[in-house]
Amino acid sequence: MTFPLILVMAAALPAAEETPSPFARALTHETPWVVRGQDAEAAASGPVLSAPVDGTTTYYQADPYAQGSVAPYGLNPFGQPGYPGPVTGDPWAGGVTPYAAPGMMYGVNGPQPHRLGWRAFYDVSFLPNGNSQSPAMGDLDIFAVDIEKRLTMPWAGNWIFQIAPQFAYRSYQGPDSTPVGMPPVAGPALPGSAFGMGVDFVLQTPNVGGFSYEFAFNPTVGTDFNGGFSSDAVMFDGRAVMYWSWGPQWTWAIGAQYWDRADDIVIPYAGVIWNPDQFWEFQLIFPKPKVSVFLGTPLGIATWLYATGEYHVEAYEMQPAPGLGSTRVQFEDWRVLGGLKWDAGWLQSFAEAGYVFGRDVEMQGLSKFDVSSGFIGRVGFRY
Repeated sequence: MTFPLILVMAAALPAAEETPSPFARALTHETPWVVRGQDAEAAASGPVLSAPVDGTTTYYQADPYAQGSVAPYGLNPFGQPGYPGPVTGDPWAGGVTPYAAPGMMYGVNGPQPHRLGWRAFYDVSFLPNGNSQSPAMGDLDIFAVDIEKRLTMPWAGNWIFQIAPQFAYRSYQGPDSTPVGMPPVAGPALPGSAFGMGVDFVLQTPNVGGFSYEFAFNPTVGTDFNGGFSSDAVMFDGRAVMYWSWGPQWTWAIGAQYWDRADDIVIPYAGVIWNPDQFWEFQLIFPKPKVSVFLGTPLGIATWLYATGEYHVEAYEMQPAPGLGSTRVQFEDWRVLGGLKWDAGWLQSFAEAGYVFGRDVEMQGLSKFDVSSGFIGRVGFRY
């Protein structure tokens, strides 16, 4: 009787729960989306004040320097408590070290600190099927490539200096130089391509008493290399902006932008930057406002959804038609786009599409024609 009784009692005992391996836990996780490193299950369990049981988490909230706190990682080889090192960089900015104090990482410093050193920018845009009007000369297709290599470096007194060589390529298909319904004449048109080369210089001050300042000077050369080279190919842009920070969430921008085009254009460079929480960012600054929301990290890649607008004006020295002299040609439009931005650490990219309207092409001293509204698409890479 004793042996069968022992078997019955053993069967009635609760079975020991096996601790799953980290790989098993990862495979059975409900969702791969992690929002800024926050895990709801870990956060709900409260702060970890001792070494993890299964070794699968580094979640830690306690102050390692508080009196009576327990080191989460035990003792180091010298018998002293081992504490986690300080965080000196933004993990969402490639781990770079900010140039200003943590309490000043807004305003001119931006929601993310500067990335010191060289960065490359590659953007490709396509504006198809723009029908020319007043006069009607057929469709205009524009293919655009913009390349920039920007160096960001600290200067004396915690100032930041940037220098950025720039290159632009434009391919124009149409319009025809002969207005629709008119006899063939050598009228104004666009050449097949144009090129832009420039250097952007930016100087930014640190935030002192809530105020910081930005000064930029951007000389460029734009030409089609067809009709010679004159002063119309050389343009000088600039801007001056004051940033007024009301705290980590609010920063006002007050300034002006000058564009040297077929027309001399002075526009406000002004607005507000609002960061209500760690997910949303409102950069409502003319001439290029932007609203972004952080979606999470699907497949381990930080992802943002955004909407942006832009008032865009550019110009090149061109020879509109054989036999005509060169002149400065100005392209003006308004853009509204939406897209996604991805940050994989060393590489950032985006894809966006939208609507371009209010378009016109002005040939200085010759003529001007409008272009119908339509589609615009753009992709880009930064590293």
